[in-house]
Amino acid sequence: MTGELSLPPPYQLEVLAGGDVDARARARRLAADGAEAGTLVWRPDADRLDCAVVLRPEETGEQVLPVHLVAALALSDAIGAVGPPAVASDLVWPGSVRVNGGLVGDIAVDLDPGAGVRDVPGWAVVAADIRITPEAGIEGGERPNVTCLEDEGFAGVSARALTESFARYLLVWMDRWEQQGLASVSRHWLHRATAQDGETVLLLGDELIAGTIERLDEAGGLHLETGNGRRRLTLEAWWRASA
Repeated sequence: MTGELSLPPPYQLEVLAGGDVDARARARRLAADGAEAGTLVWRPDADRLDCAVVLRPEETGEQVLPVHLVAALALSDAIGAVGPPAVASDLVWPGSVRVNGGLVGDIAVDLDPGAGVRDVPGWAVVAADIRITPEAGIEGGERPNVTCLEDEGFAGVSARALTESFARYLLVWMDRWEQQGLASVSRHWLHRATAQDGETVLLLGDELIAGTIERLDEAGGLHLETGNGRRRLTLEAWWRASA
């Protein structure tokens, strides 16, 4: 048992204080101040999963960015482990998770801003955010493409259980990435992203892109067939647009 969460090694728990806004921002500050790899920041809030993990990469930022895909698989597994059987879930490139066609949350990745994407960053942060209950002030139907676990039949799911599950699955998928390479991760990611029909819609910066998923390349970039021809979307472009 680690603090208020049951976490396996090598995690070290950092529970958010009342003045902190979110786990991602706190993890970035801790990473910049020298926090060890495996530091997991958790906001114990009943309405959502909000956690972030500090990494100390040995590869360039460009090589780290596929952690979007790795963490998305972990998040998908975590949801499946705590939810009702046969729930229909799929992935949206690079790190969003849908349940029954509605977005429930996503993965964000930050790199040390003091290093270029071709350099080895001093730190990286992987953050996970999942809506468990409906957002305050949002009426049903206002955002038809967005949902929460409670509205999709996940009765009684706790942020604690979901965070613990994500932490465990993240270790599993990080190990698979290290041992088997990105190609193995990409195969599993593609299977879940195309589980429904292979059609996808995503927002890159201010551009709304719709198309049919063709493949992931060796760097985790997404290849699409769109109404205007084939498109390749890179993880670096996504990261810069999301920064």
